[in-house]
Amino acid sequence: MSAHLLRRPARELQRGIAAIEFALVLSTLMLVLYGLVSFGAVLYAQQAISRAAEDGARAFAGVNDPTETANIALIRNIVYASLATSLVTPANVGNSTAQRKTWLQTNPNVSVTVATSGLVTVSYPYRENPIIALPAVLTPSKISGSAKFSM
Repeated sequence: MSAHLLRRPARELQRGIAAIEFALVLSTLMLVLYGLVSFGAVLYAQQAISRAAEDGARAFAGVNDPTETANIALIRNIVYASLATSLVTPANVGNSTAQRKTWLQTNPNVSVTVATSGLVTVSYPYRENPIIALPAVLTPSKISGSAKFSM
């Protein structure tokens, strides 16, 4: 090494350190932020699905004969309408509530069951339609919610 490089002030030798530290801190911060947003999206989907099941249980309370096929279809329709007002459906389905509801009703992986005991269960394939993409290992395959009407 030349004598000139050895005599540089310490301030000049650390000129790029701040940029490296900033890059390390920023990348860590962005990773943590992405994790929080992703976890929040899964939590939102869980809440929306649970709310839809609760709406179905409330509808169960309002029908005269919950074993009648038309009433079960009405309860399921209310659950689909509740899900359609949330943001759990993929963006490419459409912007209107009617388009999202149609997609939910025709998707074979979305399951809404109404038991004669008053239990309404909703199952949604979250891994196939995530709100925010996560690695498959961290994404739940299905999110389920249930609610029961009891007197």
